[in-house]
Amino acid sequence: MYDIRQFRPTLYLLVLMGIVGFALAAEMPGFGLTMVFCLLLNAWLVKSGSFVPMPRWLAAGMTLGALGYTIEELVRLRTSSTPLLLIGQFLVFLQIVKLFEQRANRDYSQLLILSTLLMVASSISTGNVIFGLLLAVYLFLALYCWLLFHLKVDAEAARKAQTIPPDKLNSATLRQDQRYLPRSMRRLTWLIAGAAVGTSVLVFVAAPRNAGAGLLGDLQFQVPERLTGFSDRINFQDVARITQSQQVAARVWLACQGRPIEGGILVLRGRTLDHYDNKEWSQSIADELPRFYLNRLPQQSVAPWSQHVVLYPIGQPTLFCMAGPQSCSTESDIHILHNHRDQTLTLPGNPPLPEFIYDVASSDHLNNVPLRHIHSPMEDDAQIKAIANDPNICGQSGGKSLAELRNADKHPGNLVASDLDAQIAANFEKYLRTQFTYTLDLSGDRELMQQGDPLVVFLTKVKKGHCEYFAGAMTLLCQSLGMEARIVSGFKCDEFNSAGGYFEVRQSHAHAWVEVRTPNGWISFDPTSSNSAAARKRGFFQSLRNWYDYVQYAWGNSVVAYTGAQRTSLMLTIEGQLSRRVIHSGMAVYRWHWPPDWFTSLKHWWAWNRPGPRFFSLLCFALGLALIGWATKLRLVRWRLRRRAQRIGLDALTKADRFRIARQVGFYDKLIRLLEKHGLERAPSQTPLEFVESTRAAHVIPLAAYKIILRLTRIFYRVRFGRTELTGGQQRRLHSVVAGLDDLLVSTAPSTP
Repeated sequence: MYDIRQFRPTLYLLVLMGIVGFALAAEMPGFGLTMVFCLLLNAWLVKSGSFVPMPRWLAAGMTLGALGYTIEELVRLRTSSTPLLLIGQFLVFLQIVKLFEQRANRDYSQLLILSTLLMVASSISTGNVIFGLLLAVYLFLALYCWLLFHLKVDAEAARKAQTIPPDKLNSATLRQDQRYLPRSMRRLTWLIAGAAVGTSVLVFVAAPRNAGAGLLGDLQFQVPERLTGFSDRINFQDVARITQSQQVAARVWLACQGRPIEGGILVLRGRTLDHYDNKEWSQSIADELPRFYLNRLPQQSVAPWSQHVVLYPIGQPTLFCMAGPQSCSTESDIHILHNHRDQTLTLPGNPPLPEFIYDVASSDHLNNVPLRHIHSPMEDDAQIKAIANDPNICGQSGGKSLAELRNADKHPGNLVASDLDAQIAANFEKYLRTQFTYTLDLSGDRELMQQGDPLVVFLTKVKKGHCEYFAGAMTLLCQSLGMEARIVSGFKCDEFNSAGGYFEVRQSHAHAWVEVRTPNGWISFDPTSSNSAAARKRGFFQSLRNWYDYVQYAWGNSVVAYTGAQRTSLMLTIEGQLSRRVIHSGMAVYRWHWPPDWFTSLKHWWAWNRPGPRFFSLLCFALGLALIGWATKLRLVRWRLRRRAQRIGLDALTKADRFRIARQVGFYDKLIRLLEKHGLERAPSQTPLEFVESTRAAHVIPLAAYKIILRLTRIFYRVRFGRTELTGGQQRRLHSVVAGLDDLLVSTAPSTP
């Protein structure tokens, strides 16, 4: 028996995939890179022959230290990681210790067990589709590695039990075993893997999983951190550079009168804020008058806009929808709170993990309910009023500012004054959009912003900030004139996923704008200078990103969060599809005529079995991948032929003849590399025949091998100079002759003492 050379590289690859998978699941790239470096260092030491096993006492001490640290962290929970991720870090550290301690098969078996446990812990902690693909490859590789380990142990036991000395074994037999054993192992691996995959699919379909919280914490999904995300309060005390967050907050399927909307800008309202206390914006107590409804709102009119929303945890109980919600339905019996005054939807608590799904029908028109609270008292009220009354800001007519004309008559029912509100608000919006700058970085103006009220400093000195500053400043300007105004926080999304047919709402799409009450109802204004969402350019990479987002959503919704309801729906769908296909195919056969009209029959079959547009999208995507793979394979083949032509010496020929002959003489290139492996290299000045004669004259090869090499060389001459064309069968036979020559050279090679 010979050494199982495939085992150790496979083991290192398996451990590497386990560490990478854990780093991906735990979102710890720094920790993962450090552990991968230690793994590669160990592999290099073993490969170079410089590896010295770590003493047992040192490995035991490091393990006990890591165990103590893990237990302490689990008890105190001083980190933001879940207990399962802390255990995963401990498993990774144990694998690195075992790599530097490896001596015998016991260490290898422990490495395999630790790597498997690590991937199990990682699979519980994430729902990432990339990790899912990595896990699938890992399982096949782990099976192959376990089979190799079992073969390695049996081979070593057989070697110890055999009575024939190693130098007396037949080298040709060992070479034959070495050539065919990997193929047999791969076949066995695929056979067992096929049976395991089939069983896994049946178990998965029959036994749905229910995501939730347990002993190891909230599994599968974690609440994303708020960076530029949504919040039900706006605070200006933290002046710093805001980081863009690309975390997905929701996915929205939008339709107008039953027709899907593909593209454009989607505005989702969340909360309204109308009270400012020199620190933050919030909703006044007088307006917090929610009413309870179970799964629906009272139907007022036919709402043309329908939204199917999948909301992910954002740390807030707010539900998002277009303006004017008329009805709402959910998949559960959760009570929905509807604020009739500002027409917003909320939940009595945070949405349950991992997602909350609801449908809303909206009219896209706000009611005309007035605010009970109009003006926010503040310390620098005089400065705000002075800015609001400036005719260059609020506008002027007849030599007087519009603010002065509006306040000329204090009667609350004065329609003339109310008509001016929309014009004044539009002037405020234009002033902020044109004279101010949008930025997420205010760290350089920290001291200046802390010298007074943040909004006053924003209006008078800094004149730059993010959307919350713009919306807050405009709301204060309107309220200082007695106008009814409020901030609206929500999302303004322009990212449409064409693959899935939905809007991808991210935390970075969080936005704030202003609503002002006029005689025609509430009107929206967006004073942010550089935050007008423009349509993104759709290119190849954007399409790939859309496909990835859609696959990620489908993976998380259909695989990670697979429930009993989804199992029932899947069974009913499969049953319905099979019944539909059988019935429609039978009807298509019934419509056949004799003599058969094949075109009409095919047309009827296509009419009954025509797939939807998503099928064609997937088909085009698969064809595109196949085309890319075919082009890549073609380029690889041409690169190999070019290298072969250089080794044989075909550079003087034309390009067409060079590639043609290189395809034909692959057997000779294999022969040259075989002789080089046995220490026989052809000098550049020698012809192929001279090289063969020189090897025979030096008596470095046996007579039988010389005759085979001479025959192969003459065939090469006929192809190279005589334009002989070899068939595919002839080329395969010549390759088998070269493989047999390898065994002959090995069997007749002198044994080393």
